[in-house]
Amino acid sequence: MLAQTTLELITHPFALRFPALPQKDCTALKADIELNGQLHPIVINEKNEILDGRHRYEILRELGLEPRVVQLSELLGGKQVNEIDFIFSANFHRRHLTDDQRVALFAQFLPRLRKEAQENFKSTLIMGRVKGGAYQKRRRDVDVPLKQGGVRIKLANLANVGAGKAQRTIAIRIATLNC
Repeated sequence: MLAQTTLELITHPFALRFPALPQKDCTALKADIELNGQLHPIVINEKNEILDGRHRYEILRELGLEPRVVQLSELLGGKQVNEIDFIFSANFHRRHLTDDQRVALFAQFLPRLRKEAQENFKSTLIMGRVKGGAYQKRRRDVDVPLKQGGVRIKLANLANVGAGKAQRTIAIRIATLNC
């Protein structure tokens, strides 16, 4: 654990994509911290960005208490985990999110999902002879995770919503980006 006396932290931009805790939950968390102290450390990266615990940090500062923090690398014992994946994992299942909130969060992954789908598609292309002896790229017959239904199905599965809701969210996201 880091032991600073005047630690100034900022919240990682991706962590800000998760909706803020409702006021009722913040009030309950504040009461719990006043009664029991800080039970869980605030997880930060090397740039002093909060990856998990932004509400705890705000409450501790409001109460005049020094936050207890831990570096992500220290928390995971050196195991390599992408910061964005950690933020997502730490918040997604713990929060009470609506279907719309879940799919909207995953929609922010669209560029990443599309890139993964394109790389996956490219990895299944091979050079092969066709009639006349010419070489042409063709798809290998392999099981490709994003082949059936593409990004829409992957988004729906990740967010635990139907394919239709995922498709509407993708359309809205694309329309918003093109405006």
